Amino acid sequence: MASFIPRKGPGGRRVWQAHIRRRGYRPQVRTFDAKAEAEAWAATIESEIARGVFVSRAEAESTTLREALERYECEVVSGKKSKGQTSIIKWWAASALGGRSMASIRGKDIADTIKIKAAESGSSPKTILIYLATLRHMFNIAAREWGMESVRNPVDLVRKPRLPQGRDRRLVGDEHGRLMTAAQAYGGEIGPIITWAIETAMRRGEIAAMRWEHLDRKAKVLLIPETKNGTPRRVPLSTAALGVLDGLPRRLDGRVWGMRPDSISQAFERVCGAAGIEGLTFNAILVESDAAGQGLYYGRGAGGDPTASAVVADLVDVARTMTADPSNRVPHLAFQPGAMSALPLLPMAEVESAYYLRIHAHNRSGVLAQVATTLAEYDISIEALVQKETPEADAVPIVLLLHRCREGDLEQAIARIEALAVVVQPVLRLRVESLAEG
Repeated sequence: MASFIPRKGPGGRRVWQAHIRRRGYRPQVRTFDAKAEAEAWAATIESEIARGVFVSRAEAESTTLREALERYECEVVSGKKSKGQTSIIKWWAASALGGRSMASIRGKDIADTIKIKAAESGSSPKTILIYLATLRHMFNIAAREWGMESVRNPVDLVRKPRLPQGRDRRLVGDEHGRLMTAAQAYGGEIGPIITWAIETAMRRGEIAAMRWEHLDRKAKVLLIPETKNGTPRRVPLSTAALGVLDGLPRRLDGRVWGMRPDSISQAFERVCGAAGIEGLTFNAILVESDAAGQGLYYGRGAGGDPTASAVVADLVDVARTMTADPSNRVPHLAFQPGAMSALPLLPMAEVESAYYLRIHAHNRSGVLAQVATTLAEYDISIEALVQKETPEADAVPIVLLLHRCREGDLEQAIARIEALAVVVQPVLRLRVESLAEG
C-alpha cells in the first residue's frame, strides 16, 4: 500500500511525497504538487508491480538529456573513427531539451526542437536525419545499457524529412575541357587534383591525406591506410594518374598535396562556377585496357537497381552462351577447344579460397568474440573486419575477409555461426578469387 506524506516544498508551499514499498522491489519515492497527482502515480506503479511489468523510472527521471549526451559522447562516440557527432551532441545538449529529464521528453518535444535546426541556413533533409539518428541511437543505448528501459524512444514518433532523389549528374559535351581550363586559370593544385580524382575515383579526404611513402610506383598502386570504413585499400594507378604525380614537387612534410579537404571543395566549387558548370560532383569508374584504352563511366554508383542490372546482364550472357550453336560460341576464357584438356577436380569441400562473409547480428557486446572463436575452432583466420554501427537498427552488419581456408571447414563454421542466438539472418558468403594465384 502506498503512503502519502505532506512536505514543505520550495517557497514554503506544501507538496506531497508518495512512497511505495513492495517485497522484491526497491522503494519508489516521488514528490508531487498535488495529492491527486501522487495518488495517480502510485496507482500506476502498484498496478505495474502487480502485473509483473514494472520497470523502474528512477534512472530516467533523475538523468537530464544533457547528462545522457555527455555520457554518450564519452562512452560511445569517443571510440569511433569519425568525430563528426561531437557538434551534433553539443547542439542537442544546448537546446531547450538539455535540462529536461530523459523520462519527460516526448516525440512532440523532439519535433518542435528539430524545427529550429531545419530553419537554420544550409540544414538539408539529410542533416536533419543525421541529427535525429544520433539522438535516437543515444536513447537506444540508454534503454539497453544504462538502466533506462522504461523510456520509450521519442525519436521514433517524429516524422522524418524525405530525402531528394539521388544524383545522376555527369560531365557532358565540352564541360570537361571547360572545367580543366578554369582550373588552370584558378591556379594552384586544384587542376591536378581534379585530374587525379577522375583517374582514381578517390574520396576528397583520401586525396588530401595522400603521402609519398604510400606510393608503389613499380606496382602502380597507391596505399590508402585509412579509408572511410576504417580498412586500408590499394588504388591502381593509370598512366595519366602517374603523370599527375610526376608533375608535382616533393613537399618536406611528406604529403602529396598541400590542400585540406575543405579547401579542395571550396576551390572546386569556384572552378565550376568560373566554368559555368552547375551541380557537378565526382562519382565515376575508370576502366583501362591495352586495346581499348581508357573509358570513364559516370552514374549513380552502387545501389539496388545498378547491382541488379549487372547481375541480370551476367545471367543473360551465361544463358546466351549455353543456348548458342557450339560452333559459334565464344570460347570460354578465349581458349579454343583444342587447346583445353580435362583436369581432375577436387571435391568442393577440399577447395581452398579466401572468403568474404557478411553477418547480421544484434548490436550487443561479445558478438565478435563468439564469431571469432567459432572460426578459430576450424582453424580459420580473419584478415580484415569491418563493423559499422547503424544507429537506426538493432541488428548491424559485420563484414569479414578471411584468409584462405577449406570450403568444408567454412561450411561447418557458418552452420555454427548461424545457430548463435545473436545472429538474425543467414550468413552471406562470397569466394574471393585472385587471378594472380597459381
